[in-house]
Amino acid sequence: MKNNEHITYGKGLLEGDHIWYIASNNSEDVEALKDITKTVDEILPNAVGLGEVSDEGVTKTPGYGESEAVRNQAGSPVIHSDGDYEPSSAFSLMQTAGDKSVDEVLFGKNNIIEDANGGYVIKENSGNNSKGIFVIETSYDNGGKERTIYPNGLIKLSDDVVYNYSDVNLYPVTITPSVDEFGNAAYTVKSSGIAG
Repeated sequence: MKNNEHITYGKGLLEGDHIWYIASNNSEDVEALKDITKTVDEILPNAVGLGEVSDEGVTKTPGYGESEAVRNQAGSPVIHSDGDYEPSSAFSLMQTAGDKSVDEVLFGKNNIIEDANGGYVIKENSGNNSKGIFVIETSYDNGGKERTIYPNGLIKLSDDVVYNYSDVNLYPVTITPSVDEFGNAAYTVKSSGIAG
């Protein structure tokens, strides 16, 4: 189970939902989410909170590829071109059994079939990746907040899910974005409370 005593300043305080999904890629929604003085739920009431992140936190990978040299006839580099830019965020979601709204995001809404007993069946197949706006927010113990917004994100399970009787289920996932209409893959907003 989660132990907040093991969470350091750098990891922030995980108190409630810190990952959200919005089934949209509307630029007006993205712009509204840049107001860090408001909660995600205040801005977009239809946002699906995906739950808490495990104690390991979120790993943000910049995703800069290697630059390529453009060479003259003698073979000397005259300019270096930018490499590919493919950022991503990886983390493990802590999930309890029967959280249908989270399963709809992880496995695809069309792959969730309700049964006659109030439960549901998850169909697992290659068409299970949800796309839309993803928001990752970290609250620091000095009152500061950092919010990363992926306007065109794709979420997928990225590693094994281990089920046992003693530990909470952890779902390792990766969010990989495509660029929006302005050519940006992500926006990171920091409140005035973050030092350094």
